[in-house]
Amino acid sequence: MHTCINTTGIRGTPEDIAHRTDVFGSNVIPPKPPKSFLQLVWEALQDVTLIILIVAAVISLGLSFYHSPTSSLTDNEGLYLSQIVHLTSSRLISSQLTSFHPN
Repeated sequence: MHTCINTTGIRGTPEDIAHRTDVFGSNVIPPKPPKSFLQLVWEALQDVTLIILIVAAVISLGLSFYHSPTSSLTDNEGLYLSQIVHLTSSRLISSQLTSFHPN
């Protein structure tokens, strides 16, 4: 054991703790500020799967308003067809993305 080093160590008295707090500061890591709701929404919108689903929803919405002059479909049949196209395409796209997603 080295006897040439003259240290007394941490005494733990209130005066010693107050002195160390004055010299070195408090031993605390400040918490990060929480993200706002809009920041969370923006991060969620960066997901590729969500972008593709939004595009599919917009296409489906556009198809639901389209009425061909020669179409013999009723309103309900057109709506069902639009929903079938949307659900099928979104399921296929999302299954392909999740199977090749690196995470």
